[in-house]
Amino acid sequence: MRNNYLYWNIGKEVFENHNKKNNYHKYFSDYYSYYYGNSLKFSRENINFMERFYLYFPIYLQKFDELSIKHFKILVSIKKNSKRYFYFWIIFFCKSSVEELKELINNQCYERI
Repeated sequence: MRNNYLYWNIGKEVFENHNKKNNYHKYFSDYYSYYYGNSLKFSRENINFMERFYLYFPIYLQKFDELSIKHFKILVSIKKNSKRYFYFWIIFFCKSSVEELKELINNQCYERI
């Protein structure tokens, strides 16, 4: 899943350069849409996600390539750091699908421990 690495790197660039640009999500959205030619993949919402992806997972691990970007979209929506990493390691070791991850969260697996 090389998209994970691309998304993480774009998030890193956005975070490192956000003080240099006004309305930086729009700037990066326009820039990457032009460069890669896919405006939906690089919408402002996705640029915001990429930045949070980098912030919440600041060290890129090769293990990330084994999960889909949908896994990370769910994980990034979890505010509590320990909870986010708890679910990350569970889905990594158990090879859980996105649906299984949603079920784990809905069943409050973290809160039961």
